[in-house]
Amino acid sequence: MRASTRIRLAVFPALFFTILSSTPGLAQDRGQIERSRELQQTPTIRSGSFFSFVENQEEQELFTPASPGDDDIGVQLLLKEQNEIKYWTFYAESAGFYTNNIALTNNPEVDGAMFSNQVGLVYSRPISGDFVVLGALRQQFIRYDRLTAFDFDSLMVDVGATYIARNFYDINAYVRYRYNHLMEPTLGDGFFDNNTITFGLQRYFLYSRAIWFYVGAEGVIGYSDPAANQRDEGAVYAAANVDLTRWLTLQTYYRAAYHEYNFINRQDFNQNVSILFSFKLTSWAFLNAQMLWGLNRSSRSVFDYDVFNLGGGLQVQLRF
Repeated sequence: MRASTRIRLAVFPALFFTILSSTPGLAQDRGQIERSRELQQTPTIRSGSFFSFVENQEEQELFTPASPGDDDIGVQLLLKEQNEIKYWTFYAESAGFYTNNIALTNNPEVDGAMFSNQVGLVYSRPISGDFVVLGALRQQFIRYDRLTAFDFDSLMVDVGATYIARNFYDINAYVRYRYNHLMEPTLGDGFFDNNTITFGLQRYFLYSRAIWFYVGAEGVIGYSDPAANQRDEGAVYAAANVDLTRWLTLQTYYRAAYHEYNFINRQDFNQNVSILFSFKLTSWAFLNAQMLWGLNRSSRSVFDYDVFNLGGGLQVQLRF
């Protein structure tokens, strides 16, 4: 009995890999698309928002605090003094994670290691005291130690703006256009193009310079090719940032979203919880550790899945 169980456990991943490889347009592409969307929806390494900012009147400094789904380049600080403001940020990061569900399926689940390497360039500039514009470009490479048919590359382009309604509780209103192109490794043929327009509202609560919170809601309108993966979305989220020491920061985050697919009869309810520790090695290097729990429930049970990721990595930033 025990021997047969061990044999099944040994041959199952190889059999599953063979089945998925033989149907690349089905489970394989869906798994890659779902993973790409999961990475965009949840804060990862030193995630930061360049669509919103809050002002610390006591310190006379301008902060751009963290926000879900934006580019992973850290919380930006802009001094409101005579010092030269740096609008450009180049970043690079390398991270590794254990994931219990590589393909993001409900049955079967295969665990393994996931590696993410990416580089990006962001332009973020306040136009006035209440208005910020953004442009961002990112290239990401996702690799697995098992089920390597799910490896993919992701190119992402963002353009957006934020307005602070100071006469209405300092609510941040933002809009963003995002283009995401998924490719076979390495920079191979494309298999998914997604265009989204996001409208959102955020409210920040500053307890102190080291502790702040935010809540928000957003709607996403999507247009994708192939069209079967096109969806619209409504979401709410909340998060907190705590500087435990001068060098160590804790960020927690929760997001709940409803997904409505446009060309197939499918509605999903998706939830994500993230805990991120970031250790500042230098002014330009950060060591990070993250835990992520994801839960997706669909009107079509074949799309149900649970996922847990645990890992971390190193990121460097250069501002100019």
